[in-house]
Amino acid sequence: MDLQLAPALEEEKNVQPQSGYFDEIADILALREHPIIVVEASALRWMGVREINDEDLELLVRDKDLAGILADLIATGQYDLVDHNPADPLRYGYVAGHVPRLRRQHCLGLYTHLDLWSETMYHLSCDVPLVEVPDLMAWNVGLVEDEFDPVGPDAVSVSVRTRQADGVKMLHPVMAQTAGCRRPIYIPSIPVFIDAFLDQGRHRLAHPENYLDMKASLPLYHISNFIRYLFLENGYRRDRILSKLAPRNRPDMEIRMNRYKRKPLYTGIYQIVSRIPARHL
Repeated sequence: MDLQLAPALEEEKNVQPQSGYFDEIADILALREHPIIVVEASALRWMGVREINDEDLELLVRDKDLAGILADLIATGQYDLVDHNPADPLRYGYVAGHVPRLRRQHCLGLYTHLDLWSETMYHLSCDVPLVEVPDLMAWNVGLVEDEFDPVGPDAVSVSVRTRQADGVKMLHPVMAQTAGCRRPIYIPSIPVFIDAFLDQGRHRLAHPENYLDMKASLPLYHISNFIRYLFLENGYRRDRILSKLAPRNRPDMEIRMNRYKRKPLYTGIYQIVSRIPARHL
């Protein structure tokens, strides 16, 4: 199938998000018996990592199903294949030419674009341990895997249950799926997610010819944020996460945790900010 990139469009004005904006995509995945696995920013927000995400929904797709799912989406007449944003240097040099990106012609949801990551590109199988999440978007950041909650003398709890008990709103009023079309939505478990990022970073260094830009590393940026927001650089949190990583990645992760320098005032600020129910927290 010869796929052509569509020209850029001016941003639509006054488009109101509608619940059920993901139903069509969920139906296409269901026809191929494919799970809904969210990665990148939308997944990281359910892992307690403070990522801002208003544009791209990013899904992990089996290698064998990628071409078919991409063709099915384009065949609906609702999606155009477009290029990634060259103004985003952290992402563009890494994903351009490797990760198909679709733009919905008339955006009715919270995302304007859909990125489809293959298992090979993401260095992650769709059959790894997964964690179910309530919706595609976390209105405020929260951690669904309580096991990795950083709560302790130097950090407050960021678990979804704790934040909800504190009155923090976790779900967007515009839900991805309608009540009659709800299918489970998953994210990878944190240890396998970190494994994937470390594998991506190692592959990128070994094969620089495959990437447009080597100045910044998207996967290693994510690793740094995991250390930052889950306080992984020392103590029991460090030992806990290292014990769950693949043996090939433990030395690399240890090096990165040893190099991480937390700002002296960051812990206190984090404790205050973590209690604020703000849109992008």
